[in-house]
Amino acid sequence: EANFTVRTYTSLEDPSVVPEQDSVYRARRDIVEQHVSAPFKSYLQDQSLLLQTLPFYFTGHPQLELANDVRPRGRISYIMGLFPERVEIVEGRWPYSDASISLDAPLEVAVDVTGGELVQLGTDDEMETFPAMGRRSDTLTKVKIVGLFRRVDPEAEFWYGASRTFSRTEDQVPIVPLFTTENAILEYVGRSHPGSYIDVKWFFYLDRREMRTGDVGPIQDAIQQAEVDLRRKLEHASTAIELDDLLSPYQEQILLARIPFYLMISLTTGILAYYLALVSGLVVKSRTAETSLLKSRGITTHQMGLLALVEGLLLAAPAVVLGPIFALSIAKTLGNAFLEMNLSGGSVPVSLSFQAFLLGTGGALLAVSVLTISTLLASRQGMLEF
Repeated sequence: EANFTVRTYTSLEDPSVVPEQDSVYRARRDIVEQHVSAPFKSYLQDQSLLLQTLPFYFTGHPQLELANDVRPRGRISYIMGLFPERVEIVEGRWPYSDASISLDAPLEVAVDVTGGELVQLGTDDEMETFPAMGRRSDTLTKVKIVGLFRRVDPEAEFWYGASRTFSRTEDQVPIVPLFTTENAILEYVGRSHPGSYIDVKWFFYLDRREMRTGDVGPIQDAIQQAEVDLRRKLEHASTAIELDDLLSPYQEQILLARIPFYLMISLTTGILAYYLALVSGLVVKSRTAETSLLKSRGITTHQMGLLALVEGLLLAAPAVVLGPIFALSIAKTLGNAFLEMNLSGGSVPVSLSFQAFLLGTGGALLAVSVLTISTLLASRQGMLEF
């Protein structure tokens, strides 16, 4: 529910006819980058792009020469960040990892291990494909399997929404996607099958661990703006976003949870303020003899107050800086001791905010003010205590 997707359909363009700067596919990628990826960048832990062609039937081997209703088939696909981060090569290599795209040679593809077993083909085997939605004549495209791979962690969150992108069997029909590079689809398949549709889907993975309650409002605003921009600028597009519906009740719950917390903070702050005022008054009272002695040497009341102000600021400055830092380490220790957190990091996420330093500064100014005012009142009396 926290992750979301953007999906659009467009047509493959022949790169020999349509220059890259006029490509509709490139333009749509730029729109999603500008109106979704960039605004959400600080809230995401990862994002991916899935590019798929129309389905192709396979032919060229006896096990592939079946009736169309049971013939093995698959889309030519590309997933951003797939290799080498999230898959490992079992045999062979990744398509075009060490060579440029040649239109005279077969299209290089890689299939997962399950797909190789379903079509009974391996590395360096070749076959032909033709669109499942058109006539077979004059549309055969040669492909060469240059590598077999498997996913490193099939349960990883990266595969959210992409479980049907890999080899499987549906109603006894082998579905084997052929993975290659983005440029290979745009250049090779674009020249072979110009005008055929492609399915483009963007996946966005929310960084839930680092998101703070203060981010809820900006995220909801960004979602609303992104949906408006995509409807206006991206034709044949759809979005699958449940994050705004997820955040709305969360925002209400966190507001209710903050009320007792704020009451506790107010009570604690009041006690600390009273304690600071009491200690400052006792400090001044204990220094009455020193104050009277300075007055007898000619110091004025205003000079005595200025001396107390400077002394208080010198003590308060390092306390304001070091106090929140010590509080952070104490909060982490107490949190890990009393709270059980099911997080990958294994510890309670605690961070310093601007409000922590602001609260510390307020307490320090209160103590300095009480110290200065008490000193002024005591210096006006100008008496020695015996």
